[in-house]
Amino acid sequence: AQSTHAAAWVALAQLRTRKLRQGPNAGRICYQTAERELIRAGLPPNSFVYTAWASLEYKEGGNYKLAKELFQKAIEIDPRCSAAWLQLGVMEADKENWDEAQNCFETVLKFDKRNSRVLQ
Repeated sequence: AQSTHAAAWVALAQLRTRKLRQGPNAGRICYQTAERELIRAGLPPNSFVYTAWASLEYKEGGNYKLAKELFQKAIEIDPRCSAAWLQLGVMEADKENWDEAQNCFETVLKFDKRNSRVLQ
């Protein structure tokens, strides 16, 4: 098994937090391990890992500040990551940061004009 398989780390984190109900720290450990293993292997950072990690921090951990930093890191890695832009926009809308949310949603539509989640 490859310890650098980003999707496997994300799936494991989601399994531990959502299905096994082990709490946000169990998921956080998976994301931190994924980040460390990618660095150790000399592989580039992965926007998928940071987007999922940010979602965990906001939805399960209640940490808006850290979630925003992680979404921004995902976007820095891949400026066209519509999942990160969309989830960041939803988070900003939840916080009633309307201008920031609008910017995020408009950015998603620039890259992904048919994104059904934004068009709802």
